[in-house]
Amino acid sequence: MVEYISKIPERPALVSRDAHRKAWISVTAPEKSELAILAKKYDLDADTLFDIFDDDEVTRLEHLDGHDYIFARFAVKTGDYSVATRPILLIASPNLTMTVAPEKPHIYDDML
Repeated sequence: MVEYISKIPERPALVSRDAHRKAWISVTAPEKSELAILAKKYDLDADTLFDIFDDDEVTRLEHLDGHDYIFARFAVKTGDYSVATRPILLIASPNLTMTVAPEKPHIYDDML
């Protein structure tokens, strides 16, 4: 799912989900076809985007063609007392802020 998220300056408690240039693009549980479309639309490296499907992806930083790709991991509760981690990708450049995750991180609920 692709969401465009931005705070509304006049009403900070509200979040806009309209696509526009300054929006944070949040991509959760994507299909490869969705990532391919986003790669083409925003001139991103498709192979790097596809790394989000690797459960063993490690934390790293890459700079490619004007975009910073930052891989990290977020915690996911998998049982009553167990936790696992999943990869998350932050892409940042002067005109783009995007996150890509194989599932929606629970922290998003607290942020929005």
